[in-house]
Amino acid sequence: MKKIILFSVALMLGVVACREQPEEITDPAYARLFAPVNLEAEVQNVVNATLTWDKVNNAQSYTLELYENATLTGTPRVDETQETTFTYTGLTEAVEYAVRVKAVGGNLPESKWALVTFTTTPPPPPETVVWNFSDEEFAGITESDFKETETVRGLDVAGGTGGVRRTTNAVEIDGYSFTHRLDLRGGGAWNVDLASANRLIHFKAEKPCVLTVYANSGTAGRTLRITDKNNAVLGEYLTTGSIGKVDVNVTEATDIYIYSAGSGIEVYLIKMVVGGSYEPDHTATLRALAVTGETLTPAFASDLTAYTVNVAKSVTEVTITAGKDHPNQTVEGDGKKTLSADSVVFPVNVTAEDGVAAKTYTITVKREKTADSDATLKTLTVSAGTLTPAFDPSVTEYVDTLPNSVTSLTITGEANHKFAKVGNGGTVTADELEVGNNGPYSLVVLAEDLSVKTYSVTVVREPEATEPPAGVDKVWNFSDDAFKNVLSTESNGIVSETIIDGLTIIASSTKTMSYNTNSKSMDSYSFTHRLQLNGTGSTTERALKFDVTGDCTITIYGMSGNSSNSRPLAISDGSTEKATQNLGGSALEKMTYTHTGGAGSLYIYSNDSGINLYLVKVNY
Repeated sequence: MKKIILFSVALMLGVVACREQPEEITDPAYARLFAPVNLEAEVQNVVNATLTWDKVNNAQSYTLELYENATLTGTPRVDETQETTFTYTGLTEAVEYAVRVKAVGGNLPESKWALVTFTTTPPPPPETVVWNFSDEEFAGITESDFKETETVRGLDVAGGTGGVRRTTNAVEIDGYSFTHRLDLRGGGAWNVDLASANRLIHFKAEKPCVLTVYANSGTAGRTLRITDKNNAVLGEYLTTGSIGKVDVNVTEATDIYIYSAGSGIEVYLIKMVVGGSYEPDHTATLRALAVTGETLTPAFASDLTAYTVNVAKSVTEVTITAGKDHPNQTVEGDGKKTLSADSVVFPVNVTAEDGVAAKTYTITVKREKTADSDATLKTLTVSAGTLTPAFDPSVTEYVDTLPNSVTSLTITGEANHKFAKVGNGGTVTADELEVGNNGPYSLVVLAEDLSVKTYSVTVVREPEATEPPAGVDKVWNFSDDAFKNVLSTESNGIVSETIIDGLTIIASSTKTMSYNTNSKSMDSYSFTHRLQLNGTGSTTERALKFDVTGDCTITIYGMSGNSSNSRPLAISDGSTEKATQNLGGSALEKMTYTHTGGAGSLYIYSNDSGINLYLVKVNY
């Protein structure tokens, strides 16, 4: 009887053991879904993980729960998929995760959970090599044109025939405080032979890596190029006129070459990170957008995407230029465009370096339906003298009176309408002017509808001024009638060259003088008027000029235009300043210069700011 009982107990234990074995039945006729089997997790790229499992018959989808611990506590992340694989990205480094998966489908009860755990892997520290041209290890590349090849920790700098140089420049960016830079001084070229290379930087990337180059140029629009051992372009940086950087992914071991594809560029730092990660840029805006020779409406702004351009009826094509806001953007739609109709929309598509972010700018080009008849000038200017009357687009005939010393003149005109044209490129030159009337000289304006308007300028060259006899003293007192009768005391001042009694007053619309009343006394003189030098001058502008026939003494009565500050008055023979004297502003002062240079021309002008003159005297 005892044997029978023992056998029964053993049989029951065997049945219990069988029930506890994992169920792998996948018979479609079974009354419920079974849990996924062969569930595995593989960690990729440090913070990504991919899960895989076998397909469960009759399952229509799978539910996944992700826990940031192995104890299944807290609120899980829940995902659904119809596939038998699922990838998590952007997880946290060095965390043990648990994921459970169950099958769901149709009218059948959902399966039990299948469980797997995994731990994200912390990244290995990146290997970083930095070449900073502010470091003293690059001091061998001197301020002069360095034409040798310098090697610093595996970085080759080949100056070549063009030469490079290391110069000082203080600038800060991204935590770097640079003090020096490598000036490439001009365009270079790829060359595997460093002995004959020109303005080229070279080093080896032994493993895949990320390169970062900080660079700049004084002029925007210059291209720094990064190529591999086969001269394939890995990346380019289009300078903006201020320091910036370019990041480049290098996917295999190779030689790296860096040079300017055009004019001079300054390089501050080169960094190579092996094992680092570089996230492609998401910028999809443009830095600049233009239609050559035309005007965008509204004015370009990176966040505005729709523009209009109006062109002449005769225009058949336009050129669209787009300035990238990031060197690795892709731009489509720029370049020459044909106008197939009177209104055409041209899209300019910008795709960011990441290949996802994108923006489309549109330029609607409209041709005018009728040609414009405006044949007027917007401006008419002369290189010397002053037009009489003052320029008015409706007035077509002018006179320009010049002193005898001027023998040539340039007349320039600009059309008022953008589609009108001015003959001779808008410029007429009058050479070998004779005393008296010359010309008239004409500028012809051709309107878009081919109507014409002609503007003319008659140039009057004054006769040569009478010089005083040799050895005869001369006094120019600005209170005398000779000056009162010629010079205007109006607020607009003296704006053109004027000769009075052998004294040439050199003035222009940009370097004016003034003549006005002012009472002062000194020695035996009682002055009522003064000539004001309204600022700094030279021998060619805002100055007095007169001729002397030999050695003499020059006496000048004047004072500073500022009562608190003294200002320097200079006397020059046209090539050398012979004398200077600081004149105070509280009282009239006298400057005396003994001239021993013989016959010639002398000039009087201020070396700094306004000075008031009352009398100039020459004694032989």
